[in-house]
Amino acid sequence: MSERQNAAFPNRVFYIDNLRVFLIMLVICHHLAIGFGAPGGWYYVLPTPPSYATFAVLSLFVIINQSFFMSLFFFVSAYFTPGSLKKKGVKKFLYDRLLRLGIPLAAYYFILNPSVAYISFRFRGERDCGYLQFMLGEAHQYFGWGPLWFVFSLLIFTGVYVMVTALNQRYLHKNCSLSYPSNRQILAFVVAIGFVTFLVRLVFPLGVSLFGLQMAFFPLYISFFLFGIQAGQADWLSQINSHQTKRWFVLAFAFIIALPLIFELGGVSKGLGDTFRSGFTFQSLVYVLWEPVVCIGISMKLLSLFRNRLNNNTTLSGLMSKSAYTVYILHPFFVVIATYMARNWPVPYLVSLFLLIPPVIMVCFIAAHFIRQAPLLDRIL
Repeated sequence: MSERQNAAFPNRVFYIDNLRVFLIMLVICHHLAIGFGAPGGWYYVLPTPPSYATFAVLSLFVIINQSFFMSLFFFVSAYFTPGSLKKKGVKKFLYDRLLRLGIPLAAYYFILNPSVAYISFRFRGERDCGYLQFMLGEAHQYFGWGPLWFVFSLLIFTGVYVMVTALNQRYLHKNCSLSYPSNRQILAFVVAIGFVTFLVRLVFPLGVSLFGLQMAFFPLYISFFLFGIQAGQADWLSQINSHQTKRWFVLAFAFIIALPLIFELGGVSKGLGDTFRSGFTFQSLVYVLWEPVVCIGISMKLLSLFRNRLNNNTTLSGLMSKSAYTVYILHPFFVVIATYMARNWPVPYLVSLFLLIPPVIMVCFIAAHFIRQAPLLDRIL
């Protein structure tokens, strides 16, 4: 899009929209990978475990993905919050948030999550009853957030932020924002958040949930939500420089390359994988420091890349951006169905996965686009 076309949309930050679409695609890929045997909880997993090599590749992908993509999602979601709150005022802002976050969250919790669970049961041959019978008799056992734990968390974070700003209006003004962090400050954050995460995982190890939320990851989630608020107030994103970004991305890449060695030295191949999940162990300490470095390095690189190379709007990208939230809500149905369809394909799992990713993403966005056109849903989604 030309500069004149961009000028027609002065309030849009196109690269943030495009980055959000990219993150949604990563969510789809992440859940497909788990369906094919990567570690993590999901509705439907292929009954035949993958080979050791395939499991290692899938594990590496989801571990790297988990280190940054949801934290960056919180950052992006928080970025526009200060400006939106100032523009709309507390009442209208809260009304809009409850409308767009609360209604889909309730619908997923009470209807969509049991529905995906039912489809998964049927695919595994664990139920032979009809859908209506299941919903009337068993659905209450499968009420849950599912992937919309993110929406639930975002609703809580946003509510707390609004309460803080209501109590102290200074937080809405730019002169209360923090300056763009230096490398030394980022390093201090890595050490501090690693220490906090280490302590949290003593109580909530990786894989343990509280109200459907994996608290082991929440120190980074909360931090990146707050960073998003600050970035929106102090225009941090325009201050990201290539030299700093390169330094942290190279460090993150080095940490990623070192991860298999870290796991091997930590005894994963000897059955000591749980030592990385929690506890007063050297492995857990190393892992909680590994995560924020990778998160920061990849996040900075993506923000810089999209700002410099993908700050444009086309008809396709615009439609995808508008449908991204709906895709996030509905993608479990398409991921589960696609995974089931591929269960007997006579090709290696990784080949099946790569073949599935493009059509699943395409179908998700097409379906979301048409669903959004329904009366009332166009106001919510």
